[in-house]
Amino acid sequence: MGLIAQIIYDIGLHLFVLCSLPKVFYAVLIKGKYRKSFLARLGGVGFPKIEKEGRPLIWIHAVSLGETRAVAPFVKSLKASQLHPKVLLTTATETGYAEGALVGADYHYFLPLDFSYIIYPIVKRVAPDVVIITESDFWPHFQNAAKEQKAKLILLNGKISERSFRRLEKVPVFARALFSSFDLLCLQGKLYKERFLKLGFPEEKMRVTGNIKLDCEIPPSAFTREELGLSEQDLVVTLGSTHSPEEGLFLKYFEELSLQFPHLRLFIAPRHPERFGTIAKLLQRSKIPYASFSSKQGFTEERRVILVDKMGILRSCYSLSDVAFVGGSFIKKIGGHNILEPSFYGVPVLFGPYMHAQPDFLDLIRSHGGGIQITEKTLYPTLCSLLSDEKRRKEIGERGREVIEEGRGAIENSWEAVFSCWK
Repeated sequence: MGLIAQIIYDIGLHLFVLCSLPKVFYAVLIKGKYRKSFLARLGGVGFPKIEKEGRPLIWIHAVSLGETRAVAPFVKSLKASQLHPKVLLTTATETGYAEGALVGADYHYFLPLDFSYIIYPIVKRVAPDVVIITESDFWPHFQNAAKEQKAKLILLNGKISERSFRRLEKVPVFARALFSSFDLLCLQGKLYKERFLKLGFPEEKMRVTGNIKLDCEIPPSAFTREELGLSEQDLVVTLGSTHSPEEGLFLKYFEELSLQFPHLRLFIAPRHPERFGTIAKLLQRSKIPYASFSSKQGFTEERRVILVDKMGILRSCYSLSDVAFVGGSFIKKIGGHNILEPSFYGVPVLFGPYMHAQPDFLDLIRSHGGGIQITEKTLYPTLCSLLSDEKRRKEIGERGREVIEEGRGAIENSWEAVFSCWK
């Protein structure tokens, strides 16, 4: 990155952080959010002391929960390889950090903010041999610091959103500065390769390796239907990774649906744990009896809703579902989450009108017919149609499962590309 670009980036980053501080302080002190990550990200407080012990060190950075979970099989492949490396995993969110404890890395922590005077000393102290950034969480100083330590810099499961692409097209100097430090881009699909080509990244440094989120291992369910009080007749709907006001869109039809389908049961699993209390209040205002997962109470004739107030068990909820909705897809600024997660279990998936953050997943689901995109107007009739037609549910679910089976192999492809670049 050139000197002028560095100065502009530093000024912009400091201004952004200063403008965000009032909001962050309110979130930390009043709402209790970001308490674990605040000091760690702001100043690198508590960053682990790395002991390489003569082994190569691979630093993997994953953004949040989904990326951290997806990278777990890749970490497993690294640890089992002949290279026998040590692995440091960093994340940017508290949900990602919590998931990081399950990945199998030797060390895991939060990635500090990209201030040059913070990140350069940390990278120098760690002295990584390889730095792997997942998806699209680019940090110029972090990347440049890695190159100063002679580390290979690799993008894993890479993508670039249409919004970011359009912005970077207007400032090609910054685009070159942002990506020139990479030795290899392992990309999710041809669409992203075309975008990086247009931004001037050399084709010989790119590989289309597929999406590693399709290679995730399917863990055993954390609970059984019997443990939750579910009978064979019960129809289970899961609202997963939801944001406000998505829960309310469904709950306003819940009583009407329950009259039509007396055996209807509902899991609500919000994306962020700080919203557990908000959803509880929403259910209370709606006069809908519910149980909290943490209370270890199951479904009953009276309690037909369970608030999933624990992280890491959404997939178990999907595994017991007849229909699933994946959130973030009614929120334009978010643009959807991983709509293929229910497909691992052959469960038909519903999602809203905004899926621009996940264009590959949207294309895959549409091309195979493994899910249904809904609007506020079509939400209720679509649910009624699916809940009353078991054959249709199974057909759509199986088409989604085909997407997963056909897309497997990204971990192996990525590993081969990374090893080839590194050796």
